[in-house]
Amino acid sequence: MTKDITRTYNSFRLFLLGKKIRDTFRLEVEKNDVSIGHAMIINVLNGYGSLSQVQMSRILNITPASVSNLIQSMLKDQLIERKADEKDERIMLATLSEKGLAQSKIVKEAWKSVEQRFTGAFTNEENQLISQLLNKFEEKEYLLNES
Repeated sequence: MTKDITRTYNSFRLFLLGKKIRDTFRLEVEKNDVSIGHAMIINVLNGYGSLSQVQMSRILNITPASVSNLIQSMLKDQLIERKADEKDERIMLATLSEKGLAQSKIVKEAWKSVEQRFTGAFTNEENQLISQLLNKFEEKEYLLNES
């Protein structure tokens, strides 16, 4: 294969793998009546604590309107709470409520299952290599998005 064909083929394979991982995660969380959108927000808030809608939009790479719809739905379901940012009271931050924290356990277990399925066959060294390659990709992608 030529370099360009290999690069295109690898990009397409990464795309398919990402889709397969997302679809598998969606099926896992939906077994417990959690939507993929709620699970994504729960995962991010679980990792970061409190975030604004803009921050969530950037981290998840989804539109602010999509985040807003998810936040409204999660507020209605009492999965999150909102409070003003201490540094800038104009900014509202979302945090997991007690109910959201309970659902985060379901989301974590679903992710563990997906993680085991997709990385369990690799050695520690192979997982470290994958991590290095993903970090490099994210860094380059971040640099591309900055211009």
